[in-house]
Amino acid sequence: MKEVWKTINRYEGLYEVSNVGRVASFKSGTRVILKVNSSTRDGYFRIMIGHYRNAIKNRKSYLVHRLVAEAFIRNPENKPEVNHKDGNKANNSIKNLEWCTKSENHIHARRTGLRDSFSIQGEKQWKAKLNQHQVERIRLIHEVTPTLKHREIAAMFGVCSMTIFRILNRKSWKHA
Repeated sequence: MKEVWKTINRYEGLYEVSNVGRVASFKSGTRVILKVNSSTRDGYFRIMIGHYRNAIKNRKSYLVHRLVAEAFIRNPENKPEVNHKDGNKANNSIKNLEWCTKSENHIHARRTGLRDSFSIQGEKQWKAKLNQHQVERIRLIHEVTPTLKHREIAAMFGVCSMTIFRILNRKSWKHA
């Protein structure tokens, strides 16, 4: 596939995205390919871009697959999410992307085996904020000092008090 470049909305003359998922800057008047970052949390490729004036203040993180879809893929039904057809989050080519609803995205993930929210437990869950060791510590802290409030325990681990409630009542982390 021949690589085609289009301007990124809101950054005309500053940044472009290609149909194969690369992002470029024009700081020096020539196209410079930027390095994208892979988020260890969710695996999607992200890029920090912004206006050159006060660049640090104006920088914002964008999902590369979303930039590609916005530039190259029509969305007549105004669907809010972009799906990777092959499930490979590193493949941001337009051939691998499609607009979809949240429901369609979840159905695709289950159908292709990318996500089975019923069998994935604990810290392997994509949205887990705690690990097994922390959950065990939370339960131990509560057992040793039962007068300690949920919000106080939550503050120790950087989560909300409802998370602590759910752990202590085995609504979440049932297997641990």
